[in-house]
Amino acid sequence: MKKIFMALGVALFCLFAPSAFCQDFLPCFNQKLTDSQIQDLKSGKVIIRNLKSAKETSLSTSNVYANKFVNELKSISPTHFAEVIQVRPYKDHENLIKELEELVSDIKSYKQIPYYAERQGAWAAMFTKSEVLSCSRGKLTNVYNAVFRMPPFAQFKAQVSTTQIGDTLYFATVNKETIGYKIFDAVKAGKMECGLVLFRQGDYWILYGAGAVKTNASFFLKKRVNTAFVNRIKDFSMYFIKKLN
Repeated sequence: MKKIFMALGVALFCLFAPSAFCQDFLPCFNQKLTDSQIQDLKSGKVIIRNLKSAKETSLSTSNVYANKFVNELKSISPTHFAEVIQVRPYKDHENLIKELEELVSDIKSYKQIPYYAERQGAWAAMFTKSEVLSCSRGKLTNVYNAVFRMPPFAQFKAQVSTTQIGDTLYFATVNKETIGYKIFDAVKAGKMECGLVLFRQGDYWILYGAGAVKTNASFFLKKRVNTAFVNRIKDFSMYFIKKLN
């Protein structure tokens, strides 16, 4: 009888193991993802979600830095929130953390990031200025103080940080001073953050890019800059994801 149960157990494992293998990244996400979005992730596609509220984030993981990133974004009380997600196999992509760290740390190259301006109906450079003012390197975390110019907004200072520990890379950019738009203050200091978390889940890499911004409550500003910020959040994350091999 024991042999019969053992044989049955092996048969069931062989039957369902491939499905389980394909889905072992699913515990990283909650039920906010649709079936079609899950299928897209399984096939290696990038999914982009524009969220009405920070409560709609799809990430649900025990990874400390992924949770730290999401909690920081939520703490902004954003008026705009977007997430960009891709799942890649770990096999043949073992150096993905090194590749991503090199990309996000090359701050001067941010001027190559394309941005689609809907009002003009054309692609343009997201940043016309991206310079490092100072850099502090630690055992796990590197911090870059930088200055950016992101037309049509005024020049602003920001902090770029990368933390790499084990099979996790956490990258974030936060504005450290007010971002102006013409004669208005569009975004207060610390109220815009964009970044990526790359971490391993079983046989997969999870690439989770997201951005949040809280714009000035002025109706004039909302009407003119909201779309600009949402598109920048998406294009910022997509640039680095596309650059990875």
